[in-house]
Amino acid sequence: MVITDEYSRYPVVEIVRSTRAEVIIPAVEKIFSLFDYPETVKTDNGPPFQSLAWNEYLRSCGVQHRKITPIWPQANAQAESFNKPLMKAVRSASLQGFKWQVELFKFLRMYRCTPHTTTQFTPYRLMFGREPRTKLPQIPPMPSKDENMIPKRDEQAKQAMKVYKDKRAHAEKSGISAGDVVLVKQVRQNKLSTPFNPNPLTVTSRKGSMVTARRQDGSSITRNVSLFRPMPDITLAGIPAEPQQLDLDDIQTQIPSVDDIAPTVPTVPAVPTVPIVPTIPTVPTIPAQVVRSPAPVRPRREIKKPKRLIEQ
Repeated sequence: MVITDEYSRYPVVEIVRSTRAEVIIPAVEKIFSLFDYPETVKTDNGPPFQSLAWNEYLRSCGVQHRKITPIWPQANAQAESFNKPLMKAVRSASLQGFKWQVELFKFLRMYRCTPHTTTQFTPYRLMFGREPRTKLPQIPPMPSKDENMIPKRDEQAKQAMKVYKDKRAHAEKSGISAGDVVLVKQVRQNKLSTPFNPNPLTVTSRKGSMVTARRQDGSSITRNVSLFRPMPDITLAGIPAEPQQLDLDDIQTQIPSVDDIAPTVPTVPAVPTVPIVPTIPTVPTIPAQVVRSPAPVRPRREIKKPKRLIEQ
């Protein structure tokens, strides 16, 4: 289980044997006893964080629980991005034959003592207010940087990453709002399945990029706005919404009478005469016979005995 502080990027890792709420809650209580209760806990939609015991535990601690958009790990990018170097260190230790639990804590110590590229401070410094003591030779403390600029630099870095990601993905602003009829993207089971579920949904609310839609059976789902598509309007394809009733009087006025129609005789242009040329009978040609010369006859080769078998 990985927990990171959003301000300082200080990571905490707890090794658990199960993802049940009865196992997760004591591990989280141990972390809270070391760092105090936070204001908000942001988690994914895993089974332990959907349980009633977990919600009651956070309510008793006075902590607000915020769940990210389902099937959208980018909403919890800080914790997800930390898992990449973490698992790389664990796999490297396993391949080299080391005990991965020991190498895991070595990696955490190095990560906490390394300045972050966005904050320009070590996570340890921002968490505890002082620089950590490591095995490296110590130097006199440098003039401290202004920590009040950290939120501004953090916001600028996240905005730059968002612009870069949107440009790579060719993202466009979505106009989906409450009351729209949409289709939701589904996992393709085979080659015949469609990218979007054909059953329409109705959008009930939208909060930023998080959209909640209601199915026809009354159940609701929450997804990222990029997973929805507006329902196409069939009236745009030339099909009228309601059949139009025709008036017989209007039809009769539009049909002209027989007297109004003047008979017109088409003129046929004159065809020029072509002189007839008598045909001359052709004499059948007799194909020439091709005489081929016989193939040359090669003399038969005389078979001689080896000299060693000739009698002296």
